[in-house]
Amino acid sequence: MRAVWMSALLVGAACSEYNVQPRVDPADGVAPDIVVAPEALTFGPLPAGQSATEVFRVRNVGEGVLDVEGMELTVGAGAFSLGSTAGFVLEPDEEREVEVSFLPVGEVTLGQVTVFSDDPDTPEATVDLEGLGEVPALQITPDSYQFPGVCDDEVVLELRNVGLSDLQITAIDYQASPDLALLTTLPLPLVLAPDDFRDLTVAFTAQGSTTALGTLTVTSNDPRGDRTADQQVEGAGDLVTESYTVLADPPVDILFAIDKSCSMIDDARALGQAFDQFISEIDNVTDDWQIGVATKDGGCFNNGILTAQTPDYEGEFLDATSGGVFTAGSLTEALLELTDNALLKTVPGSCNDGFVRGNALLHVIAVSDEPEQSGQPWDYWVGRWQARMSDPNLVMVSGVIVDPNGGNCGEPGDGYIQAVQGTGGVMLDVCNSNWGSYAQQLGAASASSLLTYLLSTVPDEATIEVSVDGTTYANGWHYDPVRNAVVIDVELPEGSEVTIEYVSIGC
Repeated sequence: MRAVWMSALLVGAACSEYNVQPRVDPADGVAPDIVVAPEALTFGPLPAGQSATEVFRVRNVGEGVLDVEGMELTVGAGAFSLGSTAGFVLEPDEEREVEVSFLPVGEVTLGQVTVFSDDPDTPEATVDLEGLGEVPALQITPDSYQFPGVCDDEVVLELRNVGLSDLQITAIDYQASPDLALLTTLPLPLVLAPDDFRDLTVAFTAQGSTTALGTLTVTSNDPRGDRTADQQVEGAGDLVTESYTVLADPPVDILFAIDKSCSMIDDARALGQAFDQFISEIDNVTDDWQIGVATKDGGCFNNGILTAQTPDYEGEFLDATSGGVFTAGSLTEALLELTDNALLKTVPGSCNDGFVRGNALLHVIAVSDEPEQSGQPWDYWVGRWQARMSDPNLVMVSGVIVDPNGGNCGEPGDGYIQAVQGTGGVMLDVCNSNWGSYAQQLGAASASSLLTYLLSTVPDEATIEVSVDGTTYANGWHYDPVRNAVVIDVELPEGSEVTIEYVSIGC
């Protein structure tokens, strides 16, 4: 500023009308002292389009010359403006007026002017501004929103007129990633009286992406112009660590429900004869198994509950699957209802007392060459069984049934097929039975489930990391999305600590 002032001084008399005087350095202890008055200005209320101007004064009440270096509108630039931001010099007891104008852009607008000077005590003096407008003002709530997870979700956006005159909305535009969509439409033009509002709903539909961004833009007669609101999804989720100990003898409860119609006599006998291959797969992992065979309408197991301690359990299983094949009951082709009857009899004092242990895998194996005919959808029955378990994913259904893709010995096993697919079980074709192989596969399915670790929440599959006793396993496991579980595909020593770490997607 001094350089400008010295240049102006050379002009001579032409500068005298601005009261510019040569500056004299103050003596020791002599200093300027700035005072601005008033310290606050209020404008309006004013209707849209009308402006008003007020002034404040800058005065030097000190004994030294005050160099006002300039002024700046530090808050409220959209509604307020300064007549000049140029600096000036004030002698002791001299003052200068500064103009401030206001054009309403909302009901209430706050601002602030900062005056910069060489006052040693107050180098930055401020004047607070308040402008009142009788104008419409659109408020979108929330104006920014981050979806808390990456699962299907919705947020409601409120469009409210917080001004003092009618708000007319003329356009609503939504630009977003494919996973985000504006579900609500409003008739346009739309007029909102003061404090009136409308709601819009934005939905996030997870399609495998963990990031998404959307922007709502609303055009109206709000003097501030278009108003916007942003929504985003950012792979949100907690880092989850779960640990499991490989048990010496993990428990498993296996229920065979067998169709006793005449067409099944040979298959039932073949299954019984292949039992040694079935049980050898399970014995490789655990001795804590229980097996029940249900063929009678009442649900009581043929030959009771078989365990590793049952004398000649292979012979007992053969007899349970083959005996009395021609005495079919009304549920012989309704094996899900038959299974339900058997599970109802597992309570204390009933014929199958102790079979369901709640924390053990319950593997139901249906064997039939007809569709399921229980009269209720498959998930009705499976849901009843899951309610008995500590975790619903402990229920698995497998089926040796008519394969709809090539079986020709009966009707496709509708009902059983869906139950198998819905619980992550094994589906085998009864029409092309190789019972030795089938028994081995069913046993392997039971055994592998004993090294299946159910996760507490749904993971972002790409983030799953598995380690055993501190060693990371890049292979030797897979994720089963149906049962929301990590399945270990290799043998692990008893007592090993399996740690699974992943980012939860919050579903």
